[in-house]
Amino acid sequence: MNMFDGMAVVDVEATGLDSRRCSIVSVGVVLYSKGKVKEYYYECRPFRGAVINDEGLEVNGTTRKELKSLKRIPQRKMMKEMYRILKSNRVHTIAGQNTSFDRDFLDAAARRCKVRWDFGHRTIDMHSIAYAIMLEKGMKIPTKVGGRNHLTADVIYTKLGIPEEPRPHNGLVGARMEFEGLARMIYGKGVLSDFKRYRVTSFHM
Repeated sequence: MNMFDGMAVVDVEATGLDSRRCSIVSVGVVLYSKGKVKEYYYECRPFRGAVINDEGLEVNGTTRKELKSLKRIPQRKMMKEMYRILKSNRVHTIAGQNTSFDRDFLDAAARRCKVRWDFGHRTIDMHSIAYAIMLEKGMKIPTKVGGRNHLTADVIYTKLGIPEEPRPHNGLVGARMEFEGLARMIYGKGVLSDFKRYRVTSFHM
């Protein structure tokens, strides 16, 4: 079986948190097919009437002016191309960090654009795998004041020997880091050449 057989790591950047009212602005996709890592990156224009939150744009470093650029492809074209790429690589499962966010935005975009998107509701979440590993090792799950879970992607990366994700966020950078993080957790080894200089470490007490 190939590494990451049947799944693609996807990272969505959006204009806010509500998939019903906000829009995708970019998507990074990293997958493993026929012995090779393949990467794809899309920047699209928001759908007409989308809610655009300044906080969301601050996270991904996009401006309102840039969102109108004709260099960005229409969302429908992006969704059709992504579907073709994923299906041609026999992908059936979406993976990443906090994957329900990415899944919900992709599902909403596909419905809005009337594009076929028949991927399963189940996803593979880096956070859930890290949580399970920490429980198995008897480690304390990091929390914020008030007891909220604080096992963020950056916390996970630090425990795996790679740096935190650079700001502002970028869909392809995010997908690549999540891909590397999952490889280190699941297989105990790195995959992407960019991270070779970072020694693979296991979760520690």
